[in-house]
Amino acid sequence: MSLEALFSQRTFESPYGKVREVVGPSSALWSLLLGPLYFWRKRAPVEGLVYFLLTVPMVGLADVAEAAGLPDSIDLGIVLWVGFALAAPALLAASYLRKGWVEISERELGSGANFTEASDEDRYDAAIRRHLQNTARR
Repeated sequence: MSLEALFSQRTFESPYGKVREVVGPSSALWSLLLGPLYFWRKRAPVEGLVYFLLTVPMVGLADVAEAAGLPDSIDLGIVLWVGFALAAPALLAASYLRKGWVEISERELGSGANFTEASDEDRYDAAIRRHLQNTARR
């Protein structure tokens, strides 16, 4: 995966409910601020749970570790928190693709193109066909 994929805005659509989610650089900021709750809200509960289980106990146990004379674990907790936040665009995109969501290109979203002749349902069907063709090639 290139760095361009991390810094570009990507849109994914659910094949079942026509729900769209946007992933981009702002995902890293929101993940940094909200932590695991952001992943839960963006329909990536597995990633949110892993995020929670790895980072929150590390930050919460800093006082206990210090009292026990162990190395300061808050540093590792903060590093993991920031690491998950920076990886949020890639983690969310991988989560959506794993669930069978279809990535919608800018052209299909209507930027710079006139889709007055094609209905939303036609574009949706075309995106599903493309997704099925791509998965059949793998």
